Amino acid sequence: MFFYPKPHPWVLKTATNFIGKVSPGAKIEAHTDQPFVEAILGGSSQIIRGDMPGQEPNITNRNLEEDCSVLGGAFTSVPASKRKKVLSNPKTNQSYSFDTDTVVSREKY
Repeated sequence: MFFYPKPHPWVLKTATNFIGKVSPGAKIEAHTDQPFVEAILGGSSQIIRGDMPGQEPNITNRNLEEDCSVLGGAFTSVPASKRKKVLSNPKTNQSYSFDTDTVVSREKY
């Protein structure tokens, strides 16, 4: 196993602050032997779409388009930026859930 050297503390603090602003629900552990970042799926994915089984897109062609209309409610016709803002906040995120009938595809660059 290869371990990378830890960046300077001010670099870690700057990066942690940035990630915290972009994704408020992110959990960041940078000052441990096994650093990690956990982020809320709905708020950190660049693209999310929901489709009924059998109607899902071909995800191998790398041109997935945002479409949350099948999720209904507040997500019927919102841009990805609004979806990310709502779902990256733990307080608003907890009032939403994905059902087991919808095929959810996501892209995270």
